[in-house]
Amino acid sequence: MTSDEIILLVCGILFALAVIILIAYLILRWPELKRKEQERKQAFYDECEKELDYVFKKAIVLEKRKDFYYVSNLNIPKSQEDYFATFLIENKEKQEFQIREDIYERIEQGQQGTLITVNGNFFDFGDGEEVELEDGQIDCVEPESAEE
Repeated sequence: MTSDEIILLVCGILFALAVIILIAYLILRWPELKRKEQERKQAFYDECEKELDYVFKKAIVLEKRKDFYYVSNLNIPKSQEDYFATFLIENKEKQEFQIREDIYERIEQGQQGTLITVNGNFFDFGDGEEVELEDGQIDCVEPESAEE
């Protein structure tokens, strides 16, 4: 056996040994890594739920409007629409919110219902007491997993 073959054999053995040690390390640490990841996710969702402030108020739709405009990107015109509704809230305060198109299409001026806001932002508007907030209806966007 030449010295080059011996060096190649020793390198191969060291590489195989390094791979075996890495696999053993991951197998032994897997439960701990999994537990830490679960704790991190739970802490994130707990914090997310604490920060959400749902407010349900009786309201009347005073008006709704659609803003239509053009935006240009690299001299390519594109149209965009934004939808808004003004509500008279139970304490006689007027508030305007940007709303989704589907809500714009389903509400009418003078309609009474329940206005739902989350942290002061519009969430939904529905008829009477039928509006309910289901678990998981607002999803927190989970940050990317941290590399350990």
